[in-house]
Amino acid sequence: MDLEAFGAAKTKIMALQRDMVSLAMRMSDAFDDLQKAVPLKDVREQLRVECGLTPADIKFFSGLRAKLDGRLSKHARKRLSLSSMRSLATASAATRDIALATIAAGSVVTAKDVANIRARLRLDRMAEAAQWEAERARAVAKAAKAQALASVGALDARVTKLMNALLDLDAMPKRGERAARELELTAACQLILPEFDRLFGSDLPGPEEWKSLADEDPARRLGRAREALVRISNGHFGRGHGWTLDKRKEPDPFGLFRALFVISGHVGRSSMSRPLPKRTKLATKVPKRLTAVELCAGAGGMLIGMHAAGFDHLAAVEMNPKAASTLRRNMPSLNVIEADIRNVDFTPYRGVDVVVGGLPCQPYSILGARKGEDDDRELFLSGVRAVREMQPRMFGFENVSGFSEVTHARYRNVLIRLFGRAGYDIQIVKIDAQDWGVPQRRERIIVVGIRKGEDVRTFRLPEHSQDFRLNIGDALLDMMEANGWDGAKAWAERRRSTNVLRDGAIDHGVVTPTLVGYRSNAPRNFSNAWKTIEIDAGRRPPKAPTAEEAAVPGFMPGLTERMRARIQGFPDEWVFEGGLGARDQQIANAFPPRAAQAVGLALYTALEDIDFDIEAVIRAPLIGQEEVGRSRVIVDAPSIALEDTGNVLVSA
Repeated sequence: MDLEAFGAAKTKIMALQRDMVSLAMRMSDAFDDLQKAVPLKDVREQLRVECGLTPADIKFFSGLRAKLDGRLSKHARKRLSLSSMRSLATASAATRDIALATIAAGSVVTAKDVANIRARLRLDRMAEAAQWEAERARAVAKAAKAQALASVGALDARVTKLMNALLDLDAMPKRGERAARELELTAACQLILPEFDRLFGSDLPGPEEWKSLADEDPARRLGRAREALVRISNGHFGRGHGWTLDKRKEPDPFGLFRALFVISGHVGRSSMSRPLPKRTKLATKVPKRLTAVELCAGAGGMLIGMHAAGFDHLAAVEMNPKAASTLRRNMPSLNVIEADIRNVDFTPYRGVDVVVGGLPCQPYSILGARKGEDDDRELFLSGVRAVREMQPRMFGFENVSGFSEVTHARYRNVLIRLFGRAGYDIQIVKIDAQDWGVPQRRERIIVVGIRKGEDVRTFRLPEHSQDFRLNIGDALLDMMEANGWDGAKAWAERRRSTNVLRDGAIDHGVVTPTLVGYRSNAPRNFSNAWKTIEIDAGRRPPKAPTAEEAAVPGFMPGLTERMRARIQGFPDEWVFEGGLGARDQQIANAFPPRAAQAVGLALYTALEDIDFDIEAVIRAPLIGQEEVGRSRVIVDAPSIALEDTGNVLVSA
């Protein structure tokens, strides 16, 4: 043993342990400050969603300093560990008093010591007769447990012997010898079955019930084991019968044999005793189409990405007439409902797989007035109602990163609680569009809801590759040089060769700031950010720059409509309806299709338990227009207000 190395490690561990105790105390101070402002019960769910704290964590940290501080000297606190602190924080006052006195006297108290103190105090409070009864009950329970374990062990040994004998049948080529051995095994199993029933019961799920139970459900596994024993007891195994547990419902050719592993796992390896291979092949396309309803669909950015991720839209709701026209122009078969979502009855779409949407961002935008919940464009409460009426398996609402700021914490708390009452568990996920091939800095948050009790995976964005990232030079080079600007290649190379630091890592090539609609009063620092990448964001030229335009001193290219659309990731063929300002706003407000595709793939993976080859899927072209709405169901969703019914337009 290297005593010097041990001493150094011990010193480091003790120092880190003191740091953890100190941090726990500081966390307690933060909880005390919070509790002065708002009752913890009112923000418990928000702390879970936004801080990742469990109810046990909250109970531990709240009031921790009051329970421990002042009770121990600074020297005695060095003998505290995080686990002993947690035990002390949740212990009764009497248990804590004894434990703290023990620590103050110079002893180290562990979580197990606290449990022993608690047990001794409980015994002290019991009468002598009660203590004797408790000891007797423990002795009986211990004996019963030992007997049960012995019985299960004996059954295990018998089943192991049976299974190994079944494996040996493969080595018996002579039919007569094999038939005699099968009769012996049938007789042996007839003796095992009653013992199994005594230990586990005979009233277990049968083949008709297995499909409704999870693979790891103990009742399903024991039911399958009993069915296998019954089959063997009746001689229905081996040649002529095979090893399938149920030929009609079981794809596993060795299901009968494999079902016995719940009783015994000590079996020799063979082709039938090996577990089925795990899926290693990643999907490059969706096996089936799921359904979606989109709120505040805008010009279709999220819709394009969701469709590429495997979702067909039953409806897309958009109140802006120009944006609704854009949707109809590009997707003639799409069911477009031109209406304010506050006036739409969503009950006809009850049971849709997912509900998505980009509920208005302006109330929380860092460039806007940041009115939040007081803004008349705020539609999250209508989003709650839509979810309550449609009851999707999952939902995902996109918003700007400003929504997650502390300024809007109270409102987020209200939404989390309202979605919870509607039957959904909430998580808030951040996504940066530049990670998905969008050449701009565009951070967004996704409010994700999973219906309580729904058997789905946890929502998790796919792993993105650094290779997905696209710099603005490569994204726009062909457009910039389309009209004769001979400096376009040099401009693109400067964008390509510039490195930037993001989140502590180096990104190769620059992207644009977040694209916004035309603003004559845009903040100066916002405009300057574009100038650093040699783009005049205030200009909206109708065409790419010419050589003559570029010859003017101080020239910087502006962005045409098609350039702005490409920066967002729209297909070049996508047509925007309305005047210049309306088209400009539609492009700027969109959720980039590739980022939407990443969200859609995460939703699909969670719902259908499928792993995608993200490299192949993200690099594939976005799904063509001819496929949009291919398997749609057109439903005329009426307005809630009867007098507004005529304003709800559904495209043919």
